[in-house]
Amino acid sequence: MTKRALQKTLIVTTALILVPIIIGLVIWQQLPEKIPTHFSMNGRPNGWSSRPFTVFGIPLLMLVVQYICGLGVYFDPKKSNINQRIYKLTLWIVPVITLFVMFIIYGKALHWPISIGLMTSILIGLLFIVLGNYMYKIKQNYTIGIRVPWTLNSQEN
Repeated sequence: MTKRALQKTLIVTTALILVPIIIGLVIWQQLPEKIPTHFSMNGRPNGWSSRPFTVFGIPLLMLVVQYICGLGVYFDPKKSNINQRIYKLTLWIVPVITLFVMFIIYGKALHWPISIGLMTSILIGLLFIVLGNYMYKIKQNYTIGIRVPWTLNSQEN
């Protein structure tokens, strides 16, 4: 991926990651002071965060993760082995997860009838489908794929 294309993609994905902040500011008065942000296996909240942390902190934390992923791949010594589609996929995973998760968090905070188990299953299922379609195409590199010593030292693995 060229430097220019990387910059454009990072700008677009950054904007998408920051959308939940704007939505959070719009619905700020409707959100409770303590918002459920962690859920048990049966979908019941078992962890809460403050309104400011939920609205600002979670998306900003995800933005940091996005840049770590993007720059990690960009500075990979074997980045020429990374397919452009896989690189773009790497840059789009975090924004999609952020939008999905923040939709669930805001929905639960506003008492929408959202099934955490169903939504989590859909997200994980989609991730497995998408990643499964690309994993076999990944050539040897230091960032994406299975990174254990014997795969990094052998082209055949």
